[in-house]
Amino acid sequence: MTMAWDKDLIHPRLKAAPKTFVADQPVCSFAPRTILLREETKLVFKNSATIPHSVKIDGGPLPPNINTNVPPGKELEVGAVKSRYQVIPLSCSQHPWMRGQIISFKHPYYAVTNEKGEFEIKDAPAGTFRLQVYHDALGYLHKPTDPKDRGITVRIEADKTTEVKVPPLKIPPPEPD
Repeated sequence: MTMAWDKDLIHPRLKAAPKTFVADQPVCSFAPRTILLREETKLVFKNSATIPHSVKIDGGPLPPNINTNVPPGKELEVGAVKSRYQVIPLSCSQHPWMRGQIISFKHPYYAVTNEKGEFEIKDAPAGTFRLQVYHDALGYLHKPTDPKDRGITVRIEADKTTEVKVPPLKIPPPEPD
C-alpha cells in the first residue's frame, strides 16, 4: 500500500521496524531477488558464495549509488534505504545475469507473493487504501495518469479477511540476447 502515511495507522505490533535486513549472494543470484524493507531498516548484503560478487545499486541519492566488491564470506552494510515510489535496480557488476530490485516503504504493509501469486498482509488497519502491484517484468500495474490514483482501491474492514484478485498477467516473452 502506498499513501501519505499516518504513523498512527500502524498496528502496535508493527510500530518498530526490523533493525536489519540481510540479503545474500549464494549462487550467483540475489536472495531474495526482490528486497522489500522499511526505510528505518539497515540493509546488509552478505556473500556466502565461494567466489567474489559485487553490489551495484543505482538508487541515488539515498542510498548513494554503490558499486562495491564483496569477497567470499564477507558482508557489505548499505545502511537505511529512503522510501520512494521508484524501484531501485540491484545488480552484480561481475555477473551481469544477477539482477534484483529494492523497494523501501514508510510502513509495514507490503508483501512478496508466493509461487502461486498469493500474499498476506497481517494487521493492516481498517479503511480504504490503494494497493499497488509491482511485477519485475511489467513494472507497476494500474498506472493512471494521475499519481494519486495509482493501484487498486481496497476496502479493509476491521477483524475481517479482505481478498484481492488481480487479473492474470500477460507477460511478454523475453527478448533475445
